[in-house]
Amino acid sequence: MEFAILRTRWLKEHLEGNTSIRAERNHFTTGTEANLTMTLRFPGPGSLTLLGGSDGILMELGFLFRRWPLFGGWEEMKIRRVVKVEAPSSLTNGGTWDVPIRFLLDLPSDPSSVWEGMVQVRARLGGANFNGQELPLQTLEFSGGEFQVLPLGWEPLAEDPLGNLEMALSGDGAQGDRWVLCSCALVEEEDKEEALGLLVGSLDTLPDSLRVAAAISALRFLSKEDAGAGPQAWKEWWEHRTMSTGASPR
Repeated sequence: MEFAILRTRWLKEHLEGNTSIRAERNHFTTGTEANLTMTLRFPGPGSLTLLGGSDGILMELGFLFRRWPLFGGWEEMKIRRVVKVEAPSSLTNGGTWDVPIRFLLDLPSDPSSVWEGMVQVRARLGGANFNGQELPLQTLEFSGGEFQVLPLGWEPLAEDPLGNLEMALSGDGAQGDRWVLCSCALVEEEDKEEALGLLVGSLDTLPDSLRVAAAISALRFLSKEDAGAGPQAWKEWWEHRTMSTGASPR
């Protein structure tokens, strides 16, 4: 019995090191459906059959959404779902179990906010047959599936996020405010330092206090840090960052 428990513990760690959740794409639109795929790759050795109950395998889905409003702060929303899926066929070396996940993104929306989403899944099992031995494997954890949810009309910004960020910062009225965060959400990882420099460099020339607040919210969003609510604090933060990393101020 003790050997079976130890082997089950090893198998659980072995399998969970080969699980993933992948979003179909990085950005979705509020009110549409997100398509994700949960995958278990069985690296071997031998064969594996996951066992379910009479109703199959229960999948507990946990969605964590973080909303970044235009004028500062953030808020979180947690959503849980339980779905039933059929137990997979026997897996052999390199075999995969893929489970599609579809989720309606009916999140509270406004024309300028950005949501960040992350998914975690727990599969409730009735055991596992590993190389002919039945083991009391009860759960498997899957994590990942990160994506962003943007308001309607964001797609044209994706062609040139940095250029559109610059235009949004200097633009007039609500249209300029609206696209600051969305443009930042579309910036590629290798361009984030340039976007941060653009935001900091614009703080003294922005047309009004609302646009300043939008730029500071975007700085928080991109950096995942909080230097404060005023432009001077962020300029000092950027100076320290560029000295530490060697980035060039814009």
